[in-house]
Amino acid sequence: MSILKTGRSSSFVRAGASVALAAAAVGGFATTSQAAGTTIAQQAVTLSTQTGPQAGGSLTMTIPSTAATKFVSGSFGVQFQNVAATATASATNCATNPVANAAGTAVTVVSTTVRILSTTKAAFTYPTLAGGTPGPYWLACVYNAPESSGAIASTATVIGRAVYLAAGAPTATLVSPAQGPATGGQTITVTGTNFPTSLTAATPLTATLGGVALTNITPVSATKFTATTPAVPVGAVNLQVTTAGGSVTATGLYTYANGLTVSPNTLPQASTVDVDVTGTGFSTLTFSATDTAGTTTTGAGATTGTNSAGPHVYLMASPGTAYNASAWVANTTNKGTSQTSECVSPIVISDSELICTVDTGHTFVATTGNYVWTAANVPTGVYQLLVVDKGNAAGVAKSVFSSGAVFSVSPF
Repeated sequence: MSILKTGRSSSFVRAGASVALAAAAVGGFATTSQAAGTTIAQQAVTLSTQTGPQAGGSLTMTIPSTAATKFVSGSFGVQFQNVAATATASATNCATNPVANAAGTAVTVVSTTVRILSTTKAAFTYPTLAGGTPGPYWLACVYNAPESSGAIASTATVIGRAVYLAAGAPTATLVSPAQGPATGGQTITVTGTNFPTSLTAATPLTATLGGVALTNITPVSATKFTATTPAVPVGAVNLQVTTAGGSVTATGLYTYANGLTVSPNTLPQASTVDVDVTGTGFSTLTFSATDTAGTTTTGAGATTGTNSAGPHVYLMASPGTAYNASAWVANTTNKGTSQTSECVSPIVISDSELICTVDTGHTFVATTGNYVWTAANVPTGVYQLLVVDKGNAAGVAKSVFSSGAVFSVSPF
């Protein structure tokens, strides 16, 4: 027994009898030759996938091994015919005879790409299906005559059908918020085009940040989905989105920063508590007692690197102005109004953990050239915890705000 494979005709030779093979459809076909134009019920053909890129690709089509009959005459032809939507496609039959090829409405598969793999399986390569009119859903229509010179004979009869979604290539243009903690766990919204509106085997959607998979991907619309960020080292990372229509890699849409969490994260006024701060990059910090003892946290000596030169852990007013590191350098202006208090006496436990003491009975008072630690209660409210690696240099913040780094001061 041997299987002879050619582009336009494939023959199955057995016991001296030559039987030409073509695509097979579920259910019974006549066991005698089917001439072009013969009326045959449209049977379901199973494609290797129900969706793929508009730009073209390769598919297999199969029937169950229990199918009683197979194609018995000549080779076969495949034509894609456009329909509006999946529901419409599922309820619509292929045209009884092949229709004229027209952009966005009908596309014929070239016979030279067709391969017979067995009596129940065949493969073919389909061309571009972009610009579907009226929609992206197509019927893969199998006819009992081969393609020739770009078309299937108009007298050929449809013998099988399958629904196919030609997905457009995705794009990604925006991530919101555009920055988040290196520890991950942030919910982001990705904006772009050609996203599936539901997740199925036929309409997949995956994405990565910095090469690590996003989780909890939830479609919102064809232009948006939400997801949870993974833990990724600090820095700008690429976003890659993959759908049935292909993959896109976008740069400059998201940056990881050293986000923080703090526990406990609430304290009454005029009290102290040791807090556990988690983040990344702490092992590179060398805290100095003169920088963080509270009573010596002033602007004096900033230009020589004393007091302010080292790392600090601040309680930042929220809302408030951004951290003003440059004020330490000049030593002629206030350090800023956001630094309300300091978490003093830090101890670095590991690269991802440090311990320090929040004292809500002391606060900073900004005066000309100084930022003085005074015995006044920290005002009640919500603050953000911030770690900087050099208090007197702008642009070198070791950590930035994160939703987890919230600290509340209560009246009692």
